[in-house]
Amino acid sequence: IQSVKMTKGFKAVLILLTAAFITSCGTKHKGYTKHENGTYSKFHIQDETAQAPEIGDVITLDVIYGTKDSTIFNSALMQMPFQQEYNGPLFDGDIYSCISMMKLGDSASFVINADSFYLKTAKMPNVPKFFQKDKDLFIDLKLRKIMTREEALEEQQNEIQAFKDLEQRKIESYLKRKNTQLNEDGYTLEITQRGDGKKFKKGQMILIHYELNVLNGALIYSSRNNKKTIDFEFGTNFETKGFQMVMQKLSKGAKAEFMIPSSLAFGEMGTRGKITPYCPLRYKVEIIDVIDKADYKEMKRKEADAIKNAEIVAITKYINENDFPAEPVTKSGLYYQQTEKGSGAKVKTGDKVLVHYTLYLLDGSKVDSSHDRGEPLEFIVDKSSMIQGWHEGIKLMNVGEKGKLLVPSKLGYGERQRSEQLKPYTPLLFELEVVEIIAE
Repeated sequence: IQSVKMTKGFKAVLILLTAAFITSCGTKHKGYTKHENGTYSKFHIQDETAQAPEIGDVITLDVIYGTKDSTIFNSALMQMPFQQEYNGPLFDGDIYSCISMMKLGDSASFVINADSFYLKTAKMPNVPKFFQKDKDLFIDLKLRKIMTREEALEEQQNEIQAFKDLEQRKIESYLKRKNTQLNEDGYTLEITQRGDGKKFKKGQMILIHYELNVLNGALIYSSRNNKKTIDFEFGTNFETKGFQMVMQKLSKGAKAEFMIPSSLAFGEMGTRGKITPYCPLRYKVEIIDVIDKADYKEMKRKEADAIKNAEIVAITKYINENDFPAEPVTKSGLYYQQTEKGSGAKVKTGDKVLVHYTLYLLDGSKVDSSHDRGEPLEFIVDKSSMIQGWHEGIKLMNVGEKGKLLVPSKLGYGERQRSEQLKPYTPLLFELEVVEIIAE
């Protein structure tokens, strides 16, 4: 259960979870009622005689929100119900203004301003790019429960106790199924492959693959799915207490499976999402390598140098094979090729512009495109949160101009991995068209 002390619930759930359809309008908010505070509402279930939430109440909601066509958040995908202390609207037209229209059992769809939701309610630094043209945030709400703070605390304590009782039954069932017992430290350990026997030393870097499950078998995380080892310094506060205890018993080359109770994991609170309160965990671990810290740093330096050199080779190859200008057009190292001249104004710092783009890797793989979404991207030059190469490149262009922008990784995402396609030190190729400079 979420703590009823948490009053910033809508900030905490700004995580992209899925992509599915929600309430959609054939025309602009058809079927909705517009209110003086700027919100739009459409009730599916409404009972004017039912209980209304009061300031200080703890409410339980079903929450779905997103664009007109896709879902960004769905509370049904959370392990625990979405609870929120209700303190009334913070400003006209916010999501709490929508809740203030509802009574117990009501179900409704709302439309509010996305900018105010992200910037004012959630206090996020930026509004997601898919809201930069259409500012409407679509929200589906169902008000399931209203409790006083005291009632909510009592319910929370009862549910936490239920999780605690359930943990004991889960552990007993697991021990019976595996025909094993807890050791003197309170966990189970099965070493399925012996290592070299050398104990880890404090400060050494341990490279592992591991899988984490809850006891019913549901997978929480697997490093092999990411095709990359997890590296950590032995002796530091990594993972859970139980994990650290087991590492002291393993060595290079070892494989092990172990179960730890919640007291050696995430305790009575769990984590937001997949790990509930009093949740015992099961690990599978393989120790891939053990490296002294100095050698590890040197290894990573060589890996980074190799990747950087590969980037230089890739850029040179692309330029040679595609008749692309061989010299950068900026001191920072940006490459640009005009493909169609524009007759409009030159783009400058501070301009709000609409730009169509397609992003490719240098091997021709398409990563993203505004054309696929049917609308150009809107942003403010040198002010919106974009890569440096994008801002520099746009200022080379006029309205109506089309061109190709080759962005070295130092002007892109650098050593950060943004996705499976956008790995560290990946050069980017943009096909750009400056559609319009928007007058303020």
